[in-house]
Amino acid sequence: MNTAADDLDDGLAYDVEFSDSPLSDSETVDNKVPERTDAVTGSSSKKRKKNQGGLKDKKRTKMEQDIDRKRNLAKQDVETISEYLNDKIRRKYSDLSALELAEKYFSKSDVRSTQDFDDERNLTNLESFITSRFKNMLSPKQDDEVKYIAILSSSAIRACDTHRATKDLKNGSVKLITKNKLSADISVMSKTRSRVLCSTPARILKVLESDELSVSKDNVKIVIIDNSYLDKKQQNIWDLAEAIDAVKELTSAGAKLYFY
Repeated sequence: MNTAADDLDDGLAYDVEFSDSPLSDSETVDNKVPERTDAVTGSSSKKRKKNQGGLKDKKRTKMEQDIDRKRNLAKQDVETISEYLNDKIRRKYSDLSALELAEKYFSKSDVRSTQDFDDERNLTNLESFITSRFKNMLSPKQDDEVKYIAILSSSAIRACDTHRATKDLKNGSVKLITKNKLSADISVMSKTRSRVLCSTPARILKVLESDELSVSKDNVKIVIIDNSYLDKKQQNIWDLAEAIDAVKELTSAGAKLYFY
């Protein structure tokens, strides 16, 4: 005859109290692992936001310095200006050797100082800037060599602005822009008596390299760089991919650079 386990008398006293009620909510929570607080994550988040804020401040400061440098470059000496251009060249052609870069560099003799021009460099004062320096070129004698003053800007719209600002000069000015047909610009150049060309760097070369004209880039003796003008993105003429090479072609042909 088998004896049930509960009926065994093993000499030990058992004092067990059973309850039919389930655990209360408070008891259940007390047995859980405590949830992670935001002490650590909050600190990291604040640190990350602080670092991001610092980077934004540095970027903003650098951008402001870059804008200020662009606007005031024309007022600097020729050494500072030529070094600025050559730094642009080094960045653009970082894969070239030092010897190859030297062939692309601008020399100090390519640049003429305009530090003595005290007026604000805007469209209103552009005419006086030109007449105070190049008056003899505006009304040449019939037998004189054809010599041009090229005002180079960062966009066709800006070239139109410089054209309007110089229309009252002796013999006025002409605009050469991509919105015109190339044949139309060539036709204008073949007929005009103006010695002031308002254009973008790439367009003026395209026009002057035409076989239909008796003049060429060699006839451009003065290049006025519309340097102080910044567009909505705070960019100027040197932010154009083709500017450096186009201007270098003109200086290699004998032109001198005047920054405005």
